[in-house]
Amino acid sequence: MYNQYLSIGSVVLLKGEGKKVMLIGYYGVDPSGKNVDYMGVVYPEGFITPNEIVGFNQTEVLQVLHEGYKDLEQERFFNELRAFEQGISTQSRPTVPYQKETVPVTQNTQTVQATQITNVPNEDIDTFE
Repeated sequence: MYNQYLSIGSVVLLKGEGKKVMLIGYYGVDPSGKNVDYMGVVYPEGFITPNEIVGFNQTEVLQVLHEGYKDLEQERFFNELRAFEQGISTQSRPTVPYQKETVPVTQNTQTVQATQITNVPNEDIDTFE
């Protein structure tokens, strides 16, 4: 049994399942209407239809094959999940309000700011026509 929150994108092997499952969400309702800790999709196929979403609980995780991306925002979200789970959250669902942050990125011992690139000329974008 795995006893801590997994990040989105984590890939797990579930008890009694032959397929790997990639985590896509928390505290959802599976297609049968059951409340579950996690929502996932079969790996490597991914999302195909809503009826094929896999709902599972932490107690069903046999092995964590890959842990998803983690950062400060994800840690704040996990804190909100814990509050939600304990019934002390003031929100109707676990979520972290968007906070605009600049993220320092270290590259070749030089710190730069990550920025979003906009207004890229169309000739620089590959299209499949």
